[in-house]
Amino acid sequence: PCTDECPVDQDVPQYMAAVRESRYADAVAITRRDNPLAAILGHVCDHLCEHTCIRTHYDEPLAIRHIKRFIMGQENGPAAGGQASSGGGKVAIIGAGPAGLAAAELLGRSGWQVTLFEKRSYPGGMVGGAIPSYRLPQERIRQDLTPLGRLGVRLEFGREAGRDFTLSDLQR
Repeated sequence: PCTDECPVDQDVPQYMAAVRESRYADAVAITRRDNPLAAILGHVCDHLCEHTCIRTHYDEPLAIRHIKRFIMGQENGPAAGGQASSGGGKVAIIGAGPAGLAAAELLGRSGWQVTLFEKRSYPGGMVGGAIPSYRLPQERIRQDLTPLGRLGVRLEFGREAGRDFTLSDLQR
């Protein structure tokens, strides 16, 4: 039931089993496999999965969001998420908000040469600019950028489409 409620289809039972067995590196890899923003979501996910947790029939639901936060706290160095495969072409993504970051990772994993442009000086879009740091520490956003670097994604901040470059510039 918890996976049915998850908008990103996280494999909650599998990463929970890895934590239960103290296989934290596996838990990180499982979480990163289908969630490119796992560190961010460990802090801001609305955790609808907890409402359908089967533990409610026994006592109380598992604190899945907090467990995800714990898992991502175990991540050391470059995050799991794989290396880029060969193939693909070049792509520009405009906006380093959650959708842009997720698309950059998925395209990077598929072998695309990705350049991510953001008009602000920081990543995360509204997530990075509107959620207070006591709720979402900036280091969690930076943590989710680590896999992008491993995949060769170029990040260009302070670059606005239509002001600093045009579609014709990108095509050249």
